[in-house]
Amino acid sequence: MRVAVFGLGYVGSVSRGTFRPDGHEVVGVDVNRDKVAAVNAGRSPIVEPGLDELLASVAAGRLRATGCTQEAMTVATCHWCASEPPAGRTAAST
Repeated sequence: MRVAVFGLGYVGSVSRGTFRPDGHEVVGVDVNRDKVAAVNAGRSPIVEPGLDELLASVAAGRLRATGCTQEAMTVATCHWCASEPPAGRTAAST
C-alpha cells in the first residue's frame, strides 16, 4: 500500500517508521523544510531511540518526504493525519 503521513513530528515520524517494515511505501508531508530534508537524507527529524534504524529504508526508495500536499495525495492510497495541537493546547482541550 502507498501511505501518506501528514505531519513529521513525534506521532507522524514514529507512525511512518512503523508502516515501512510491513512493506508499505510511505511519503511523509510537512511544511517544515528541515524535517523534509532530514527524512530524505535518512535521518530522523525528531529524537526517538531506534527511529534512525527504521528510517534506513530511504535508500531503498520506500520512504521519502515532501512539502507538497498535492503530490502526496496523488501518489498515496491511504492518508494518515498526524498533526499536533497548536502550542499551549492539548488533545483534551480541542
